[in-house]
Amino acid sequence: MKAFRVLIGSALLTSSLSTLNLAPANANKKLTGGEKIEAMQQFRDSIKKNTFEACEKTAKINNATDKAIACSCYSERYIKQYSDSALINIVSWMNKNPSKTSIVVYMLDPIRKICRIP
Repeated sequence: MKAFRVLIGSALLTSSLSTLNLAPANANKKLTGGEKIEAMQQFRDSIKKNTFEACEKTAKINNATDKAIACSCYSERYIKQYSDSALINIVSWMNKNPSKTSIVVYMLDPIRKICRIP
């Protein structure tokens, strides 16, 4: 469980920071509504992908198919549980408190249990 917490916490932090910045490269240009939607979807996809990958590396499930199903459940439920602004706030907090990112994994403990990740 400890390895799961540390790796998931680190993955959520590092994978999501690059897509968190919803401001355009040119600070004078404002994003259109479509660009904002696309940026947020990329942010959510990044969280989902990296959460899944970290789960795949750390979840103590022997059967590869069962592990993939459980990790898919975990990553999907995580991004669906929180609004866009909540996800941004979570990642922002993790960026400011990198030594405490495992708290996010504790927040997701009910999801881990639902998805049958030991």
